[in-house]
Amino acid sequence: MRKYIIFILLLKSNFLFAQDYLDILRAGDFNNLVNPGYSVLEGNNSIKIKDSRFLSNNNYKYSLSLISLGLSFDHSKTNVRDSIGDLIYRKQNHKGITLDFSNYGDDIYTRNSIGLGFSIKKQLSRKYSLLYTLKFSLISDYAELINFNENDPIYISWLNKNQRQVSSSFNPSLIFLSKELLIGLSYHRNLQINNQINIFGNSLIFTGKYSYLINSNSLDFNFNYVLLNNNLNISSIMFNLNFRENQRFILGERNFNELYLGYGINILDFNIDLIYNFTIGEKSIKEINVYSLGLKYNLKNF
Repeated sequence: MRKYIIFILLLKSNFLFAQDYLDILRAGDFNNLVNPGYSVLEGNNSIKIKDSRFLSNNNYKYSLSLISLGLSFDHSKTNVRDSIGDLIYRKQNHKGITLDFSNYGDDIYTRNSIGLGFSIKKQLSRKYSLLYTLKFSLISDYAELINFNENDPIYISWLNKNQRQVSSSFNPSLIFLSKELLIGLSYHRNLQINNQINIFGNSLIFTGKYSYLINSNSLDFNFNYVLLNNNLNISSIMFNLNFRENQRFILGERNFNELYLGYGINILDFNIDLIYNFTIGEKSIKEINVYSLGLKYNLKNF
């Protein structure tokens, strides 16, 4: 019986590892945890706040809070001319700094992190640009491990550290974009020091977006695919219908197991999104019943 209980707890903990990606890896959710370059991609200054929680926990906890600041600077414009001196296009480049704070918690683990990123955006041609970002994060983990196998080396290691550890990570990323197309690649690598435990593993995240104009409205198709070394890979798609210039409907799925619906509106310098995520299949150990509130405030440029 004891072995059976330990097996269930370990199985549950593996599921919880994946829960760290429940919201931040939703397609179309362009935040710093998916790709640290998103906060300075457009060359504007902004503050983003995100909060996700279970509506009814059923004795199961889940929460994810994120606040990020993106500052763009060193804007430059260079005229590109042909061989006879006629203007072809105006090349626009800029640099950026991102700062984010995140808190994640569930039944077993609590994670707090702070990240600092540096970005450079170069316009390659009239249509295409490339943004490169390198982010470093400091991470603090706490675990409430109960009824685990006392001979398990992971359990012993956590007990020896008072069920806490401090680690760091680095996150290089690229974003290739045009007016209609966006392709992102982001690598998350945990820097293990002194036999620290890499709880959530390393990941490689592919993101994509294509915008299609429909009269005065637009339809965005978003795609995410995440390669995880500690868990099953994650895929997600989302359709985002923008209408009336300042409103949008959101519809998407993750792993063909979860469906999410949402509505967004832009009011002055604020962008607000409310999304509800729920289970439609039987692949998940726990029923997903999560709301997600996103708020973006556009600051004035320096």
